[in-house]
Amino acid sequence: MMLNNFTEKQLQEITDKYSDGMLMEELSREYGICRQSIGDYLREQGFYTRFKKLEWEQKYDIIEEFLTGTVSMRQLGKKYGVNGKTIRGVIKRYDSSIDTSVRQATKKHVYSFLKIKEDSLEKYYWLGFIMADGNVYKNSLSINLHPQDKVHLEKFKAFMQYTGKVEDRKWRDEKGRMEKGVRIRINDKNLAIKLLEYGIAPNKSLTATPLNIPPRYIRSFILGIYDGDGTKVGKKRRVIAFSGSRNIIHYINLYFHKTFGKIFKVTDKGTSCSLPITSMIWSYKILKDLYSGHEKFCLERKHVLFKELEQYINNRRIK
Repeated sequence: MMLNNFTEKQLQEITDKYSDGMLMEELSREYGICRQSIGDYLREQGFYTRFKKLEWEQKYDIIEEFLTGTVSMRQLGKKYGVNGKTIRGVIKRYDSSIDTSVRQATKKHVYSFLKIKEDSLEKYYWLGFIMADGNVYKNSLSINLHPQDKVHLEKFKAFMQYTGKVEDRKWRDEKGRMEKGVRIRINDKNLAIKLLEYGIAPNKSLTATPLNIPPRYIRSFILGIYDGDGTKVGKKRRVIAFSGSRNIIHYINLYFHKTFGKIFKVTDKGTSCSLPITSMIWSYKILKDLYSGHEKFCLERKHVLFKELEQYINNRRIK
């Protein structure tokens, strides 16, 4: 081979550049040797230099492994016998918004991006919860809750397959009083970009607008909003209310109109809006509709109150 005169450093450069997506024609021109010699050497190193058709299962595995943030495109190319350009193409065809320029294999904690990519009831529930009670800052998503709801954040952690912890926090408020809470935080640019598709953006409190929610998942999304920012069922009045931006409240009211044929009066507070459901029966009908099929991942504290309301109404009917 004409490569026999190359140093180990030069040979390593060739394999590295090929792994990063450089074509054999480009390597041939850069190092002044024929393409055939480049190909022979790369095949000796375990690379599949001819056009290799990846199976669908392999492409799925490549995407899932890359999005964990623990492996680079070069490592994936070596594992599957293709170069970095092929790996990049597979990822971009799957979702063009994914940032393939981010340096991988440097994250301390990882999660499954596919959980927020692939449609499911639980995915849209959590999107609603994040829109109501989450915070996106730069490339970081955080959710802060009262300590009594720590179990709920553990559910989110399990859903996202996140390897980090749900943190216990203490801080002092503006008046110097000690406050306690729990928080989960995921740092990832691709996640922040993906959340934008659904209207979840930094500083969203006053302008949040639900986007791209498929009709079959709107109910899951609204339940997430209720669990995140809705008022619980009262023990005396036994009614509920939704809170949020004008766009969120009108979005919820539109769903009620399509589902129940009824529009509820909106209370505009200037900086935000609320949607009080002042009827106990309507509160029950709405919650029964929202909770159906979502019992496993809803906020248990509010679900218990709903079951108490259901029992109260059933007892009244019996009498």
